[in-house]
Amino acid sequence: MNYKNSTVRKVLLGATLFSILTTSLPNCVIAADTYATNNVESTSNVDKDENQWEADDFTYRKYEEPTYSSGNYVDYGVSVTGFSEKGFKKLDKNKDLVIPEFSTEGDKVKGIGFSAFTSRNLLSVSMPNSIEYIDGNAFANISGSDGLKEVVLSKNIRFIGSSSFSGNNLNKINLTNNIEVIGSGAFYNNKIEKLILPNSIKELNEAAFSDNRITELHLSDNLELIKQNTFFNNRLKSINLPKNLKAIERNAFSNNKIETLFLPNSLVYLGGFSNNRIKDIKIPESVERIDDLAFSGNYITNLKIPKNVKSIGKESFSFNEISDLDLSENINSIGEKAFNANRINSISIPRSIKFIGESAFDNNKIESFKNFPENLIISDDENETYRTGYAKQRIFINSINGNFNLNLEDTEKSYEINDPSITKKSDGTYSLKKDPKFNYRRLFLKVNPYWEIEINNIINFNISYDPNGGVGKITNETIEIDDFYNLKLPENKFTAPQGKKFIGWKPLVEYHSDYNAREDELIQRNRLYLPGSRATSAINGNLINIKGIKFIAQWEDINKDTNPPRRPDYNRPNIQDVNLNNTKEYIKRLLRNEGILTSFKSNQIDKAQTVDELIYLNNLYLKDKFNNNKSTQTVVEKHYIEKPVYIYNNETRYIDRNTKSHIASYVPKYISNDFTKSDEKQNDVKDSKVQKNNNTSKYFKFLIGMNLYYKNIDGKDELFEMDVAPFIENDRTMMPLRYVAEALSCDVKWDNKTRTASFTKDGVTASIQIDGDEIVLSSGEKVKMDSNPIIKNDRLCVSLTNVAKVFNLTNGNTKDKIDQDIEWDQESKTVTINLD
Repeated sequence: MNYKNSTVRKVLLGATLFSILTTSLPNCVIAADTYATNNVESTSNVDKDENQWEADDFTYRKYEEPTYSSGNYVDYGVSVTGFSEKGFKKLDKNKDLVIPEFSTEGDKVKGIGFSAFTSRNLLSVSMPNSIEYIDGNAFANISGSDGLKEVVLSKNIRFIGSSSFSGNNLNKINLTNNIEVIGSGAFYNNKIEKLILPNSIKELNEAAFSDNRITELHLSDNLELIKQNTFFNNRLKSINLPKNLKAIERNAFSNNKIETLFLPNSLVYLGGFSNNRIKDIKIPESVERIDDLAFSGNYITNLKIPKNVKSIGKESFSFNEISDLDLSENINSIGEKAFNANRINSISIPRSIKFIGESAFDNNKIESFKNFPENLIISDDENETYRTGYAKQRIFINSINGNFNLNLEDTEKSYEINDPSITKKSDGTYSLKKDPKFNYRRLFLKVNPYWEIEINNIINFNISYDPNGGVGKITNETIEIDDFYNLKLPENKFTAPQGKKFIGWKPLVEYHSDYNAREDELIQRNRLYLPGSRATSAINGNLINIKGIKFIAQWEDINKDTNPPRRPDYNRPNIQDVNLNNTKEYIKRLLRNEGILTSFKSNQIDKAQTVDELIYLNNLYLKDKFNNNKSTQTVVEKHYIEKPVYIYNNETRYIDRNTKSHIASYVPKYISNDFTKSDEKQNDVKDSKVQKNNNTSKYFKFLIGMNLYYKNIDGKDELFEMDVAPFIENDRTMMPLRYVAEALSCDVKWDNKTRTASFTKDGVTASIQIDGDEIVLSSGEKVKMDSNPIIKNDRLCVSLTNVAKVFNLTNGNTKDKIDQDIEWDQESKTVTINLD
C-alpha cells in the first residue's frame, strides 16, 4: 500500500520500540502504553483528546503470584483497581469507560479488581482482549441518571465474579466462547432480554441472571446443574433444558411466566419452578427427589409421581389446582404443606410412607382417603420426632356447600365420632349438617388408634370495600371461599379525597366474636390462607371464624415523589403496586408474597368486633403495647417493611428467592404478646436506657435488615422509612451514615470526587474516605477503623463502633444492664441511640 498523502489518524507504537528509536518522530506519533482508546478520530494533524482514557487515569495491582479472590478464583498478573486522581477528574466529562491494555509500567492488564468501579457514574464499558477475569462487584450498582447500559467484554474473558455487573441497566450482554465461570448475582437486577450461554461455561452460580427481563434463553449444552435463583423473576414463557441436566435447585426458574415445560430424562433432583403458569407436567422416571416449593403457585391439574421419587419437599405442589393425584408406592417422605391448597378430593396414601409433614394436605376438598401406613414418623408441637403412629397428624377437609359427606374407605379401622351433628348413613358415609347460626361447622373424627381428622364446613363470607376518606360506594358481596381463591380486586370507583390519588387496597380480615388471635395469619398468592402448622393456637386450626374481608382504599398525595429509592434487594410488589390496571396474576404476587396479617385481641371480648391488622414482614421485632390497668385491648398499627429477613438457627438470613413465597414457615418472634402480664414482668432487662426509654428518654431505634427506624422525641414512637437497611458485615453493625448523623444531630457532607464523607458535631469534624481505613478529625487526630466503610445503594454505611469512638460515645449490650449512649439488643436485633 502507498501511504503517501494518506490521512494519518493515530499511530500507536509499543513502549520498547518507542524507547530505542533515535530518529526524530513527528508530534502525532505517541506511545501505546500511555494512551488507551477504542475510538478513531479523523484528523489530518493528530492531537490527543484530553478526555480520552489513558493508562495513568487508573490505579493497578500487580500479583507476583496467583492469589485467590472472590468465588475462589485466582487473581494473577496486573489488574486495574480503580481510578487515579486524574481519572476521577476525567470521569466528569467522559462516562464511556475504556479499560487500558497496558498499565503505566507497560505491563499487560489481565484483570479488573474487586469493586474497582462500583457505584461510578458510567454509561458504557469497553475492555481490551487482554482481560481474562473480572473480580466481584467490579461494576456493581453504577449510579447516574441512565446507569450502565452497554458492556463490551474481552474475547478472552474466562471468569466474571460475583455481583460484578449487578444493579445496572444492561439490556443485552454478549458472552464470549471462552467464559468458564459466572459468579453469583453477576448480572442480577438488570434489564437483559435475550441471553445465550456458550458451551464453554462450566459453572453458573446462584442468582447469576435473576431479576432481569429475559424472554429468550439458550442454555449451555454442558450444564449439569442449575443453581438456586439463577433465572428467578424474569419473563420466560418456555425453556429448552440441556439433555444432560441432573439437578435444578430451588427457585432456579421461579417467578417467570412459563406455561409449557419438558423435563429431560437425566434429571435426578427437581425444583425451581414456583410461581409460574404451568398446567401440565410430566416428571421423568429418573427423578429421585422433589425439592421444597418445586412447583408451588402454578396451575397443575393432574399429577403423577413416578416410582423412583423417595422424597417430596415442603410446599412442593401447594397452591395449584390438582384434583387427580397419583402417589408413588415408594415415597418415604412428604413435607409440610406439600399439597396444601389444591382441589384433591381423594387420597390413597402409600404404605411406604414414613413421614408426613404438618398440613401436608390442608385446604383441599378431600372426601375420601384410604391406607394407614404402619411406620409413620411425625413431629409433635416441640418438634421432637417420635414413632407413635398418627397421634398428632391432622388431615383438614373443607366443604363449602351445605351438608357434607365423608367416605372412609379403609374398612379395617374403626372411627370415633365426637360431634352430635354427625349422622352415619346406611351406605357407610357420614353426613355433617349445616349449623344455622353460623356459616361453618366443624367435625372431629378420631381414627383409632392414630389420626385425628378435622372437617370444616365453610359456606361463604362477605367482601366489602371502605373508601377511607374517598367518596362513593362499591357494592358489597357474599362469596364462597373457593371464589376468593380467584378473587380479582375491583377497579377503584371511589372519588379520591382532595389532593390524593388511589394507590391500591389494604386487606382487612373481620372475625366472629369468639375469635382469639395470638399468632400469624397469611394471605398467600390470591388465596386466603391460614397456615395449619402455625395457626393452631391462634384460630384452633380452623378457617371457621372468618366473617369477611374488607378492602380499604389507600391514598397518597398527588405530588408525592413518584421515583422511590432503589429497593435494596429483589424487586417485590408492595401496596403501591396495586392499581386499577392490575390483573389477577399481579394480585397473586402481592397477596402471596407481601401480606402477613397479624391480629392482636384479648381472649375476653364477648361481642363481634373488627380486628385491624398489623401488616409487616418477618424479623420486625415489636414490643407489644398495652395498658396495665386494662385486661383487654386491641393493638392497631400498620407497617410495611421493604426488605424482610428471618431468623433461622440463630442466623439472620434474607428472605430471597427460596423463602419469600412461603413466609409462614418463618414466623416473627415477639418479645411480648401475653396481654395478661406487664412489660416489666416479661423483660429481663430492667436497668438499661432501652427499658426506660418507653416513657422518659429520647432515642432512635434501628432494626437490622429493615428499612425502618423509630424516633421517639416526645414520648411517642414514630416510624420512618430509610432507603437502605442496617446490616451486619464481618461481625460489625453497619449503619447508613445519613441516619446515624440525624440521630446524633450531625451535619454531613459528601465529596464525590474524593469519595470522602465529613460529619460535624459539637465543633468536631470527622472525615471518612471510602477507600481508607482511618477517620481523620479536624484536630489532626486519626482514628483507626475496625472495619472499612461500605457503599450500599448509594449510601455510605459505617461501623457503629467507629462512630462511637469519634464522639466518645459509650456503647454496649442491653443485657449488661448499664446505661449506654448506643445499645445493642441481640434478641430483637435492634440498635438504639439514646439522646439523653
